[in-house]
Amino acid sequence: MNKKIISFLIALALFIPTLILVSGCNKTVSKIKAKDVYAFSALSSVEYLKNMDEMNISELNSSNATSRPSIIEDKDVQGIKDCLTMFDSILNNGYKQSTKENDSQQEDLSIYKFKMTISIPQSNETLTMYYDEIDAVTKVDIEEGEEETSTRLQGILVAGDRKFDVFGEKEVEKERNEIEISVEFTTKSRVNPNNYIEVSQSFENDEIEYEYKIFENGRKVQDLEVEYESEKNKTELEFQLKDLTSGVFVETKYKVNAITQGFRVIVQKNRQTETITVEKLENGYKFTYLSNGFVENV
Repeated sequence: MNKKIISFLIALALFIPTLILVSGCNKTVSKIKAKDVYAFSALSSVEYLKNMDEMNISELNSSNATSRPSIIEDKDVQGIKDCLTMFDSILNNGYKQSTKENDSQQEDLSIYKFKMTISIPQSNETLTMYYDEIDAVTKVDIEEGEEETSTRLQGILVAGDRKFDVFGEKEVEKERNEIEISVEFTTKSRVNPNNYIEVSQSFENDEIEYEYKIFENGRKVQDLEVEYESEKNKTELEFQLKDLTSGVFVETKYKVNAITQGFRVIVQKNRQTETITVEKLENGYKFTYLSNGFVENV
């Protein structure tokens, strides 16, 4: 595929906050922080967009595709690569995030109230987001015991000499004994404003899920749902791809975790399983399929 992929994005993943439910006084409170979702979304999106601006990353070089195991299709390889592009740093390095009042003197940045700095361990890469949370609106339903507050976010994300526009919305719902937070966050290229990534966070079945919608030249080219889990110092991502025609998530599941040199990807499809070891290259990745030993660079 000869595309230059800077996978630093994923540092974010370590960033995916774990939702903790704390019970006290018969009240269940979501401890997820909107700032963590902002940072996670920004970090996982910006490098993908930088590379999208420089070249077409939605096409896959599959000249040797017939030698892959039969259950692996082009869309599987593209989906795995897209996910690694966004999340490989998170699987390996983690992140640091801090937010304070904005002290920038630069004209287009000084208008914002908050400044968030996102850095990646073992890397010189740093992102800075200047933003405001505005237009808070609260709706109350006394009979149902519900209260909903929505807040809009807008700002600028700075990555080296590049700037990206960011915007989104945060909703806090209070219903009797429960409090739930949901966030939508969009990062848009200034080089080509029709290239952008929408991230939405939701909470289901005691798990946090992130859905990524990737748009190239205004056309949706990828839609994937990501779950993140970290146990005993081991991090695992599980994701599913959405069929862009039907809008339904396909049954195929992909589990990704870091190993000594690269990643292990387990593909579960049509009651069959394929394991792929992945090595990061300067320009892309090397996939080795364990069932038949076939190797390809993507």
